[in-house]
Amino acid sequence: MSGDVALLIGNSDGIGLETTKRLLDIGYNVTGISRSASTIENSSYNHIVVDVSSDEYREVLSRSLSLRKIDLCIFFVGIGERFDPNNIRFETKVFEVNLLAGVITTELVINDMIKNNHGHFIGLSSIADLAPSQEAPSYNASKSALTNYWEGLALALSKTNVRISNIRFGFVNTKM
Repeated sequence: MSGDVALLIGNSDGIGLETTKRLLDIGYNVTGISRSASTIENSSYNHIVVDVSSDEYREVLSRSLSLRKIDLCIFFVGIGERFDPNNIRFETKVFEVNLLAGVITTELVINDMIKNNHGHFIGLSSIADLAPSQEAPSYNASKSALTNYWEGLALALSKTNVRISNIRFGFVNTKM
């Protein structure tokens, strides 16, 4: 692990922040990308502030991938709230952040890993992907789509040196 390179998306708090600390502890060089500044100060850590749903995210991610070969990428991003009929726009935002940013990240990172014939992509999804929800319809649907995409992609790449893992969390004590 020492000297391996990790790219962590959505790592300024919660599970992403704790994973960042752990990877640094075991010797990874880590680049984090999130919409908030990081509290981590470590010579093996670089942090980039950009919202994954912004127009510049694709370019920022592409630039990060061009700097060095990535051994590990973890996509931690996820937003969701209870459905509010007075704020339907938020439903679209959930799909932009959870699903579209996940697909864009997967596209760019997996393309890079295939080119390098090496890498492990880990996506964090949710057990909420199992069923429709009247409480959080966009959250459940976006996580369901990601789960199916990542698990299908893992099967499609099973004969390569690129690995994809989909982790389906249950309830975790985070700000969400």
